[in-house]
Amino acid sequence: MKPSAPLKAEVQRTVAALHADMVKWRRHLHQHPELSFQEYNTVAFVAELLKKEGIEVRENVARLTPDAKGTGLIAIVHGEAAKSDRCFALRADMDALPIHEVGKSAYCSTNPGVMHACGHDAHTSMVLGAGIALHRMRKEWSGAVMLVFQPGEEKEPGGASLIVKEGVLDNPKPSGIAGQHVTPELAIGMVGFRSGPFMAAADELYLTVKGKGGHAASRPKLVDPILIAARLLPALYEEAAKAVPKGEPMILSFGKVIANGATNIVPDIVVIDGTLRTFSEALRRELHALLPRIRFGDRSKHGR
Repeated sequence: MKPSAPLKAEVQRTVAALHADMVKWRRHLHQHPELSFQEYNTVAFVAELLKKEGIEVRENVARLTPDAKGTGLIAIVHGEAAKSDRCFALRADMDALPIHEVGKSAYCSTNPGVMHACGHDAHTSMVLGAGIALHRMRKEWSGAVMLVFQPGEEKEPGGASLIVKEGVLDNPKPSGIAGQHVTPELAIGMVGFRSGPFMAAADELYLTVKGKGGHAASRPKLVDPILIAARLLPALYEEAAKAVPKGEPMILSFGKVIANGATNIVPDIVVIDGTLRTFSEALRRELHALLPRIRFGDRSKHGR
């Protein structure tokens, strides 16, 4: 059902009145990013704004351990137009990435090595704005809207799984959840939808290549983990690709390789971090089993 013209105009006025605040919130969050499950200041910032509006808030959500403080938050906005048990949820992730921001804007990250490089600052600000707008217009609608501020989207076990495990989505139980994500491919003001699966399962990969390091002048005596890693990566890509049925989407990618040696020192280990993304659970399980078994080359030559 399309909203009436007067109601649509009121929505636009309410949101327009919040626009400057939403920009300010997003820039504040961008300037003060926090890593997964460390979003203590972020969730406190969100809670303060919601409480100031008189919105019901449940804190200490998504605890990594029973004794830990949860960095997630659930808020409920109630419509007052009529009695209704209907509930729908809006979800935003809040964590940043371990990336050092290089930029000149006034709101660059002040937390060295941490940056909102995936838009979670925008997601949080948008759901904040939507929740406050709905609360200010609560006499115009019925039911409830749950605001889900999720921590740890970028890190296993994932804040969403902890929120579900804790049962905080059961009362009230939403009939659906909208989890939006910004994308530079769409023009400002345009929203994209599609039917069926859209976001893949994302597994974190952590590899350690162990060799026998030492002085570069003693190379014949070494087992070079850098050379092994250089050969291992293409082998992983090639063998994983062979296991994927034609037309089945799959991404295997490694974004972090650390070989902490020196110009004349070969390290003992190389650390490699990456991601595996699949839509098929069967393919996911197959690749979980396959990747650790991949072998390549003649081990006797790796030191040379």
